[in-house]
Amino acid sequence: LREENLSLFRSRINAYAKDLDPEIFMRKITPDLEVKLEDLNLNFIRELELLEPYGVGNPKPVFLTRALAVKAKPERLTPETLRFWASDGMLTFEALWSERFAQRRFSLEKGMQLDLVYSVKLKTWNGNQSLALDIKDILPHLP
Repeated sequence: LREENLSLFRSRINAYAKDLDPEIFMRKITPDLEVKLEDLNLNFIRELELLEPYGVGNPKPVFLTRALAVKAKPERLTPETLRFWASDGMLTFEALWSERFAQRRFSLEKGMQLDLVYSVKLKTWNGNQSLALDIKDILPHLP
């Protein structure tokens, strides 16, 4: 591109981009499986470990669970990370959401009903193991 054509290029590329649907720039996340919180246990994690190692050709599985309630006011762990507790009324799991990758910006409130897209991770603290939801996307639940 010659320098004298830069202004014309800029105006034409901006005119072209103005008509593009913003959705084409959004990262698409397709869950591998819809599960209930009762399906998530240490045996489930052990089965997932058989699929490792994860990488470019073998991405970590992503799950969807619908109609989960935010149990308490979310807390900010870092400037980019929120922690909240998601419950189906019987079970409650810690959920960690890195807003750096968030596609939708809205504030989470106690009692909100959500559909969560996540991968599962095993956390160890003080010798105790627990499962946590590594949130990939959050959608308001629509009954």
